[in-house]
Amino acid sequence: MGSVVKRFRDIGSFTVRLFISFLIAGSSGAFGTGAVAGGAQSEQAMDKAFYRLEEGELAERKVECRSNCEKVVGDLLKKYKGIDKVRQILIVVTDKDKVAANNDNEKLNQSLAEAYFYKKDQKNNWKMIFSRELAYIGKNGAGKAEEGDGKTPLGDFNVLGAFGIKDKPRKVKLPYIKITPETYACSDDCDFYNKIINLDQVKHDCKGERMIDYVPHYNYGLVIDFNKENDPSIGSNIFVHCYGKEPYTAGCVALSEENVLSLLRNASQLQMVVSIV
Repeated sequence: MGSVVKRFRDIGSFTVRLFISFLIAGSSGAFGTGAVAGGAQSEQAMDKAFYRLEEGELAERKVECRSNCEKVVGDLLKKYKGIDKVRQILIVVTDKDKVAANNDNEKLNQSLAEAYFYKKDQKNNWKMIFSRELAYIGKNGAGKAEEGDGKTPLGDFNVLGAFGIKDKPRKVKLPYIKITPETYACSDDCDFYNKIINLDQVKHDCKGERMIDYVPHYNYGLVIDFNKENDPSIGSNIFVHCYGKEPYTAGCVALSEENVLSLLRNASQLQMVVSIV
């Protein structure tokens, strides 16, 4: 197995861990229908007529948050304040009532979310880095059950490292894979399933995503340990990455490039809690 393959899968003892916190709000307010549950390739296979943002509209869209959204976020911050190894937390809030969508507008809403990012100061108090920023989740909402269902997974996940088509930014402490023409996110039912591999280092005729082809999605991104058992029936390659052209993913979390860079640069002894409720 090549060093790039092992780089993300053999760092269980690595002290930098990241928790994403995903919350599905209750009342109001990647990618993948094909072989890849979380990547941009499957997004391209989706119905392009579904919805397309007008230029300039991306930054304008916000998600309505339920009335107790601030309380939910506050409860999570309180929960993790006393855990020393949790130094940063990303919280993503969306609306579970929009998961069973019947029309295009509802489908759009079920994929919109809000992102909150906090880090602890030297006194162990939370400091807000950004809040109520637009995030996209799966086209079919949250609650991933199988490969290609277009949903974002529930549960708690660690971040294993970072990657990017662009060069590694300054001040990034996470392990970083610079994407080359030979870098693939493998979704084949084989030993490399659910792993980022480099075909210069492993012998495999990969049918998964050729990651360099997905600009701007993979300009920067984070790898989370979804499907640690690498079960082909569950799904693969769930990342936190940059916005694409569509207001949804097939299972990943998409943020603005500025916000993804903020995550990368602050990811020191970081845990990202994914808690979709």
